[in-house]
Amino acid sequence: MFHVRTLIAAMTLACLAGHAQAQQPAQGQQPAQAQAAPKTPAHLEAARAVVLASGIARSFENMIPGFVQQVRRITVTRPDLTKDLEEVIVKVTPEFDKTKLELIDAAAKTYANYLSEAELKEIGAFFNSPTGKRYVDTQPLVINEMYAEVESWSQRTSAALVERIRTEMRARGKQF
Repeated sequence: MFHVRTLIAAMTLACLAGHAQAQQPAQGQQPAQAQAAPKTPAHLEAARAVVLASGIARSFENMIPGFVQQVRRITVTRPDLTKDLEEVIVKVTPEFDKTKLELIDAAAKTYANYLSEAELKEIGAFFNSPTGKRYVDTQPLVINEMYAEVESWSQRTSAALVERIRTEMRARGKQF
């Protein structure tokens, strides 16, 4: 099972890869520009619906529990705090769970900056379709597999790159 940090890293990689790909305009197209105009409530709601239906909001679910786990590590060195700490965690966690809405709203505003209300409604319709729901359901599986592939590829490629550089340096009479 992945640790929260690993899961977040995998999701970040997937998001960054998607973001980088999205920034590359198709041949003959102009790159998307952020729209500076204020958004209507309907536009922001369409964007929020995409964030929720696409599974992006799901990626925020483990963040607060991850922070709580970091706090719990204190009890390793201070076991006398365990009982009180658990009581406090139960008390304050719901308060911080609500802050995930801030991330959802930030993601919605970002989408609204780049996509029109009509586009967002169309995207939302896809994610609410049977195929879109299936896509969202398979995302965690794909991300987990891709994370393992990226990690394996990174190790292989890094080792091959270093070896190739060493070979070229030796050809120049240099030890690297």
